[in-house]
Amino acid sequence: MLCNMSTENMKIYDIRNGRLPEDDGFVRTRDGSICIGISENASIMLNMSFDGDGAGSAVNINIAGGTEVYLIENYRYDSASNAASFGENFMSCAVNINLSSGSTLKHQILFEDGRLAAAYTLKCNAEANAVYDNYQTNIGGRAKCNTEINLNGYGASVSSHLIAFCSGEDDQRYNIRINHHAKGTRSRMTNCGAAADASKCIIDCVGFIEKGASGSDAYQKSRIISLSEKVQAHVSPALLIDEYDVSAGHSGSVGSIDTEALYYMQSRGIRRQEAVAMFTSGFLMGAADKSNSELYEDIEHKVRERINQL
Repeated sequence: MLCNMSTENMKIYDIRNGRLPEDDGFVRTRDGSICIGISENASIMLNMSFDGDGAGSAVNINIAGGTEVYLIENYRYDSASNAASFGENFMSCAVNINLSSGSTLKHQILFEDGRLAAAYTLKCNAEANAVYDNYQTNIGGRAKCNTEINLNGYGASVSSHLIAFCSGEDDQRYNIRINHHAKGTRSRMTNCGAAADASKCIIDCVGFIEKGASGSDAYQKSRIISLSEKVQAHVSPALLIDEYDVSAGHSGSVGSIDTEALYYMQSRGIRRQEAVAMFTSGFLMGAADKSNSELYEDIEHKVRERINQL
C-alpha cells in the first residue's frame, strides 16, 4: 500500500468540463471520455473544474496487475467562467475503475467547493487480491453520489470512507453498495456526516454477499451528527447475505453531540461554539486518510472553516 505520500511528485492534469487541454499518451481523451491506463506505480491528481453550465465528464481507469496507484480527484467550480452566473453550478461525472489481480489503489475524491451541485457516479471492479482504499470528502454544496464496488476475485478487499458536511440549504445524498461476488473477500465501510441549519444529509448503504462467496467479511458503520433541529438526516444501513459461512455486521445512527462532552469542554474554558466545532471536526476527520499529512491537514482546515461559519 502506498503510504505517507506527498502531492509534490504527482502527475497533475487540469481537466475542464471533461476535456483535456492536450493528450500526453498517459491520460488521453477518447470517444468523449478521459482514459487512463496504468501499468506501473504512479501518483496522479485530476483537477476536475466545471463552469456550472451543466457540464459533465466520464473517466475510465484501468490498473494493471501488481501495480500500486495513488489517485486524487479534486472537483471545483471554475469561477473564471461566466456561464454559471445564469443558473445552478451543476456538474456530473461518471468514474469507472478496473483493478486487475494484485493491484492496489488509494483513491481520494474531494468536493470542497460548496458552490458546486454534483451528480457523481463511481463504479469499481476489483479482481483477485486487489486492494481498494476509497476516501470521499464533501464539504458543503448539493450532491447526489452513487458508489458501487464489486469484489469479483478471491481475496479482493475494499475500505470505503465518507466525510459529509452540510449546512445552510445543502442537500447531500449518498448511495453506497459493496458487492461480495467471490470467496474470501473483505469490506469495511465508514460514513461520518454532520448536518447544520436546514440542510439534508441522507446516507443509504448496502453490503451484499452472494451465494457461494463463503469466507467473506463485511462491516459497515454510519453516523450523522445533527447540529440543528431543522436538519433532515437519515442513515439506512443494510446487509443482504445469501451465504452461511461469512462474518458481517452494521451500525447506523443519527443524533446530536453528547451534552456531557460539551459540558466538560466548556468547564475547561472552551466556548460552546468552539467546543461544537472541535467535537464535530474531530468526529468527521475520523474517516479521513491520515497517511498523507499534507492532504489531511488541508481537509481538516477546510472542515473547521466551514463549521466556524455556522
